[in-house]
Amino acid sequence: MMVEFIGCTGAGKTTLIREVQALLAGHAQVLNAGDLGATLLGLPRFRHPTLINLSQDLLGLPAFLGTLPRQRAFVGFVASTLFQAARREPRQAPILANYWRSIVRKLGVYELARRFLSEQVVLIDEGTVLAAHLLFVFHGPPPRPADLDRFAQLVPLPDLLVYVTAPPALLVRRSLGRRDVRREMRSRDRAQVHASVCRASQVFDRITQAERLRSRTLTVFNGSADRKELAATAHQIANTILQLQTGPRIPPSIPRGTARPVSVRGD
Repeated sequence: MMVEFIGCTGAGKTTLIREVQALLAGHAQVLNAGDLGATLLGLPRFRHPTLINLSQDLLGLPAFLGTLPRQRAFVGFVASTLFQAARREPRQAPILANYWRSIVRKLGVYELARRFLSEQVVLIDEGTVLAAHLLFVFHGPPPRPADLDRFAQLVPLPDLLVYVTAPPALLVRRSLGRRDVRREMRSRDRAQVHASVCRASQVFDRITQAERLRSRTLTVFNGSADRKELAATAHQIANTILQLQTGPRIPPSIPRGTARPVSVRGD
């Protein structure tokens, strides 16, 4: 079972994944996408980000090539979108080429999880739907609604999509306060980062409203530093995953009434 977390930079996806993984550990076989390479290679868990990326590149490229017949339309859409961006901004071509590599990796990880780890819960924070962030946020004019709808129509989907939201001002503060500030953010002032955050929110709002994504999207709010609220949100996500697996619910270890509203869009 694949569970992908999406949202703007600074939304807290990685923090929530750690919380959810800890909650699920005693109830299901669970791993995050960073452990996927080591798991499939039969090696101890990789801790360095470079090793994680290299293992995903190594295993993901053959998987990506194997999935091309089924994902030809989506791959063609991605390639066309990046090519048009490179024509508009030739100086950005190296960055856009790196985006292509990243999306190839995402598709490879998706295929590996689908093919070899279907009995486990795989928590993904850099998945296929998050590719919209690379395609539509940092370069060129605001995306056309038709392009976002086309992306939503073609993108390979996880079993559950967790859309993590937070107020724009907080997203900006978190984005600039990260130890590993995104390369695209480093050369931008606060106003530009705010514009990127707002644009990303509009992109994710649009695609998660698409009929194909809406029925499998869980929207959560992560706009508080309160530990109890974070724990409440993690419990909601973990129990949604277990319900989809028709497994047991995790007993709450937090007082009632501390959780922010969490909604599942669709039926």
